[in-house]
Amino acid sequence: MGRSRFSGESGEDNTLMVIPREPSVLFVYWDLSPCTQVLMAGKKWGLRLWCRRGVESNLLREVFPAFFCGDWYFNELEAGVGYRCELGWWEGDFFIPLLVSDWAATPPLPAPWQPPSPETRPEFEVPEERVAQLAKPVMGVSYFSWLTPS
Repeated sequence: MGRSRFSGESGEDNTLMVIPREPSVLFVYWDLSPCTQVLMAGKKWGLRLWCRRGVESNLLREVFPAFFCGDWYFNELEAGVGYRCELGWWEGDFFIPLLVSDWAATPPLPAPWQPPSPETRPEFEVPEERVAQLAKPVMGVSYFSWLTPS
């Protein structure tokens, strides 16, 4: 969770969270204290999404949602990669980050399902004799014993 560098006088915290939703979707949530909302009023503000692969991190996107929106979805992302979000404003060409989230990784793509093949899973092979043996009634009671007169 990101923490503000500016704390309100009332002690309220500002929050910025990045939550992976799917392998290609991140959910970003923020909650700003009234003091911070006053500080940001009238500024050109937005979110910046950073991507990290190994030790290298790159700015991926900049978006400008409505000020009181409170959340944003980033779609069409790469699975299994780390992401971090910044909330802040621009002073000319310079971005001033107010909140910075922790790194969060999108889950990897699931492996496509394939049925087990007899070559790779021999324990699923049951010879016909074994099937016949397992199908014999237990203790002389068969499945259809209630249909046959005694």
